[in-house]
Amino acid sequence: MVGYRRFIAYVYEYRKGKKENNCGFMKVEVRNHMCTIEPHLQVENLAAGEVCKVYGFVRKEGLMNGILLGSCKTGANRIECLVETDGMDMGGSGIPLEKMGGMILLTESGGFFGTEWDDQIIRPENFKESIIKKEETGTVCEIIKEKAEEKLENESKPETDSTPDLDDRHEVEDVVEQMQDDLLEAEEMISDEPQAKDEPTVGEIWEAEQKITCRVNTKPEEKEKNISLPFGQPFCPFQDSDLNQCWKITPQDLVYFPRRQCALRNNRFLQYGYYNFGHLLLCRRSNGRYILGVPGSYDQQEQFMAGMFGFSCFKESNCIKVKKGRGGYWYRAIDPPAGC
Repeated sequence: MVGYRRFIAYVYEYRKGKKENNCGFMKVEVRNHMCTIEPHLQVENLAAGEVCKVYGFVRKEGLMNGILLGSCKTGANRIECLVETDGMDMGGSGIPLEKMGGMILLTESGGFFGTEWDDQIIRPENFKESIIKKEETGTVCEIIKEKAEEKLENESKPETDSTPDLDDRHEVEDVVEQMQDDLLEAEEMISDEPQAKDEPTVGEIWEAEQKITCRVNTKPEEKEKNISLPFGQPFCPFQDSDLNQCWKITPQDLVYFPRRQCALRNNRFLQYGYYNFGHLLLCRRSNGRYILGVPGSYDQQEQFMAGMFGFSCFKESNCIKVKKGRGGYWYRAIDPPAGC
């Protein structure tokens, strides 16, 4: 599959600058340039509700320059979340995933967790968060505008060594048209954006990019409007503002989704969860993306099985009662149903 990459990286805890035992893993997947990062860590004595920041890092002159990719809240003795960013522009830094040497997770209480895939040692004392200089990039929104203009120029530039066929030309024209719309939105935001007084960090750029993406892809009148589906039963399994709309659905309802999601009807882990609990879960995140959840319990054996069948994230819910362990949903990202 073009533009597809997926790998697992083992994560270790670092205490007093020294590498300790393995505490879990991180799944990294790139599909159509969208990179999803899913940490799954078990950390003894970790308090619930701490902010955990997820960084990618690049090495330069002996230092590990961290690029903020996202953040989440910890659970009791665990860190599990789903972070999404552009695989060719990680955290709005302009650096692709391939240029990174690994990832670092930092908690409010000082926890340091790392994984590397460049075969070089992680030294916590060499890690620092990167700052993008103001004079080189301008305001946050100007950064996004420059990226859009650059992408537009690259996509619209004709090939000199070959002549694309008609379908390819139509595809490029569609992409260019979409980028022009995105660029107009970015320019509107710049006119409303106050001038930055301080140097924007990579994290601020990432947040601005998410904001612009949301404004481009969501009409104003739809922001407070609930989505209506021709299937499913409205359901509220979480006290969570991120997952602001959920439905109970069945495997048969997957026919309303694109073909590759429709094939999930034959997923054995999905069938197992539906058989035991009588429903599946569809949720719309606050950023407009969708997830598909399979009810189950959190334990080592089920975690292994869920990961094998593509459902590697877990979110606890009081609506799922199990005899042992914690009940909730194993979930994965899914394309929106047709018409959404």
